[in-house]
Amino acid sequence: MKTLHLTNCWHASSGGVSTFYKALFEAAEREEHHMRLVVPGPATSVRDVGRFGRIYEIEAPRAPLNPDYRLVLPHRYLFPRTALQRIINHELPDLIEVSDKYAMHYLAGLLRTRRLPGSDSASHTGGHEP
Repeated sequence: MKTLHLTNCWHASSGGVSTFYKALFEAAEREEHHMRLVVPGPATSVRDVGRFGRIYEIEAPRAPLNPDYRLVLPHRYLFPRTALQRIINHELPDLIEVSDKYAMHYLAGLLRTRRLPGSDSASHTGGHEP
């Protein structure tokens, strides 16, 4: 199984959310489960975490109220061939989890209803309705 997690609540020394994802990476390594995490960053990059984890950073602007954080805004996923859509189409996860209250929650709805333009994920996310 491969999971893809998306959040805007991330930076180098962020608190609870960062701790949560670090624990998930540890569990993924232990269980040999492929886990991917997409977070905002100062530049687009990729780095592996152990044998089964990978973090994708997508270049994103600083958050207006706390410049330690950055925000992946809707224009970073609404249009075909954006970095986020390329990641989704490349990874073809079995499950996508969106953990964001501000800008990416719309993405969850688009993925759930299979309306994200340019995304191949609808045919590769388990294909089952709950």
